[in-house]
Parts: sequence; structure tokens; C-alpha cells
Amino acid sequence: CFPTRLCLFLDQKATERVWCEHCSPSLSGGYRPDGSVTLCSNNVFSQKHVAETMVHELIHAFDDCRAHIEWNNCEHLACSEVRAAALSGDCRFLNEIQRGNISIAGQFKRCVRRRAELSIKMSPACKASAVRKSAHFPKIPRAISTAGRGNSGPL
Repeated sequence: CFPTRLCLFLDQKATERVWCEHCSPSLSGGYRPDGSVTLCSNNVFSQKHVAETMVHELIHAFDDCRAHIEWNNCEHLACSEVRAAALSGDCRFLNEIQRGNISIAGQFKRCVRRRAELSIKMSPACKASAVRKSAHFPKIPRAISTAGRGNSGPL
């Protein structure tokens, strides 16, 4: 993987791989299978938000390189979205409070699933009904899902 896709990302200037565009109100950014990342200039309002969005999208880039994701396969997409939501900071407690999702027990797990579902619903290849199938949501290994929170198991 490294000699092909990742090298394309590393060998080019960041300005050739990161695009700022006007997007629909529900998007902060996106990863494209060509290895580029889009940041939504109208929907990212702080340096912290830009950083979290970049981390989220670069997790997709890593998954694409490592696991050869088929982006039209809902199970592949679900796996990558779960990882991105769990690892990027999307589900930090303060982010959840700002969204009005206040709960202690199981909040991280619910957030990861909700954020992954939101992302999957935006994919033209994955219908909303297919998103709700629990088979699309993998068990999250303790190492990537919990960061010490004790929330392993299926979403």
C-alpha cells in the first residue's frame, strides 16, 4: 500500500491534496478515494474543528491504504466511519455536550454509532434502511474504541 496510494499523498504538496469548498450544511469535510481531503469552508468555524475534521478524514485515508476500502460497500464504509468517529475526537465529551447529547453511561458508544450512521446516510451507495442493520456495524476492538472507557462490543 505505501508505494501507491500513500505515496501519492506524501509526494504532493498539501495544497494539491486538501481542498476547501463550499458544502451542504451537514458536512465539515470529506475523503475522496483519489487520496484528497475536502474541508468545508462554510462549516468549519475554528482551528480545533479543522484539526478534528482533518484527523477524521485522514483516518479514512489510512483505512483506504491499509484495508483497501471499497467505498460503495456499506460494511466497509461502516467500519471506516466507526474508526473515524472513535479515533478522531468526534465523540469527545465536550463535543457531545455542545450537541446536546448529555449522558454518562454508554455515551461514547452511542456517539460513535450515531456519528457513523450520519456519515453513512450521506453515501449515495448506502440506503438509510441498510444503515440500521447491525451487521454493518463491526465490533470495535477495545484498543481503538475505548481509549480507556471500557466500551468494547458491537455498536
